Amino acid sequence: MGTFRDAARKEHLARQAEAVATDIAIKPQAPQYHNSPLQVFGQHDDATIAQMRNCMSVGNAVAGVICADGHLGYAQPVGGVIAYEKQISISGVGFDIGCGNMAVRLDTPFSQVERYIGAIIKDVHKVISFGVGCSNDERVEHDLFDDGDAWRESDMGGRDGRRE
Repeated sequence: MGTFRDAARKEHLARQAEAVATDIAIKPQAPQYHNSPLQVFGQHDDATIAQMRNCMSVGNAVAGVICADGHLGYAQPVGGVIAYEKQISISGVGFDIGCGNMAVRLDTPFSQVERYIGAIIKDVHKVISFGVGCSNDERVEHDLFDDGDAWRESDMGGRDGRRE
């Protein structure tokens, strides 16, 4: 069952997707980069996917990804990453990084926690970092962060290639 608002949003997104797809007038992409693979995680508006394909239609894009929380961005979809030949563009994390992250799924019916929502949100906010310039006390670990070759290739590491 759809509402007028849902129908209006769908029409608005369709118009945005059409505009995004026809907005660019840059030199044609070399044939070897045409139809580079795009991996899409989750469900996304047509406008978001069209925006990503538009971004990938320029330059030497070899692959792209739209992450599960991706959405239409200013230039590239937020949550989008494009791998170009010999470089990666992560600009898709974009202008609202952290947007929508202040949501927590509970296994408790709303009626049982409704009167505690304020306290719950304060507790969530204490534990999870939100917004520009914030950081968690808990260090995030991943093998990639300790991959000396990757740090050397990125030109962001120290002499041994490890992060400083």
